[in-house]
Amino acid sequence: MTVASRLTRLRSSRTAVLVMAGALAISVVGSASAALTYNNTTTIYSCVSKTTKVARIVVPRNGHSACRSTERLVTWRKAGTPGATGATGATGATGAQGPAGPAGPAQAAVQGDVGPQGPAGPAGPAGADGADGVDGAAGADGLDGTNGIDGLNGTNGTDGTNGIDGIDGTNGTDGTNGIDGIDGTNGTDGTNGIDGAGGATGPAGPAGPAGADGAGGAVGPAGPAGADGADGADGATGPAGPAGPAGPAGADGATGPAGPAGGPVGPAGPVGPAGPAGGLSSTSIVQSAVVSNIRTVVSASASVSCAAGQKLLGGGGVVTTTDTLDNVQLVASYPSAAGTWTATGSANIGPGKTWTIQAYAICGV
Repeated sequence: MTVASRLTRLRSSRTAVLVMAGALAISVVGSASAALTYNNTTTIYSCVSKTTKVARIVVPRNGHSACRSTERLVTWRKAGTPGATGATGATGATGAQGPAGPAGPAQAAVQGDVGPQGPAGPAGPAGADGADGVDGAAGADGLDGTNGIDGLNGTNGTDGTNGIDGIDGTNGTDGTNGIDGIDGTNGTDGTNGIDGAGGATGPAGPAGPAGADGAGGAVGPAGPAGADGADGADGATGPAGPAGPAGPAGADGATGPAGPAGGPVGPAGPVGPAGPAGGLSSTSIVQSAVVSNIRTVVSASASVSCAAGQKLLGGGGVVTTTDTLDNVQLVASYPSAAGTWTATGSANIGPGKTWTIQAYAICGV
């Protein structure tokens, strides 16, 4: 059960609740109370006594005043403002060249292409001469006088047969394949481009109708406490009344309630400015066990610690009673050790009444 939901249940059952929020940066907001409109989803509301300065966390309802007339309303956001985006990191160094990949599977031998035709072989030897032709017959003696007609020329002898073709020369041997060129090295990767600027925020849409009040969220992390306000001036001491005559000694009466403290407390100092947003990734609220007390116990404490690895950001305490509000108070709320928050309360309650105290710590990582 969260602190807010526990306080809501206590308030509805007439159980008085006092809360002192230690190390919480809060701001006084009067407009929310004046308008009687609240947002319990994003904001935590608390009522601070104008005299004791003790705060109590409340879950107000729209249309109703959140605090009594003797109190004033203070609020704080449940989530801090996100931190600015960090600068882009430098480009990493180029990695070393990876090892050579394994050899591919062996391929079956393939016969190469037919080589080019070899040069022509040398000419064969000359063929033998053909036989002489037959002489022509002698012509008859002509009359003296004109010469006889010349005899016909003998026919040409037949051509000799062609010489045998020379043997084809053998094919020249294939030339060896040239050596494969060395693979080039891989180029270095280019640097990543700069992220584009974020788009402008779109205009806010119209406000929807008010929804039903949701359950109170967990208490957000406390900001650093503002500077303490200056102490108020002590009230003037009233004049002493005249001494009356001494009466007879009566029987001892029952112990009366504790008298009021000295002069009125001075006005609270101004709230210090909110500290810068922390660099926490998450926060949580850790509660101690509830310490129950009977009437005879007038002072009691409760402590709670953050888990290992977490930082203590703040804390507080809750005091409850079945008696009236004026009879209990939270007298101390402080970090009692590294990572531990302690709350101490006191009570002066009537017969048959009880009171409790519980501490809580705000832890972050």
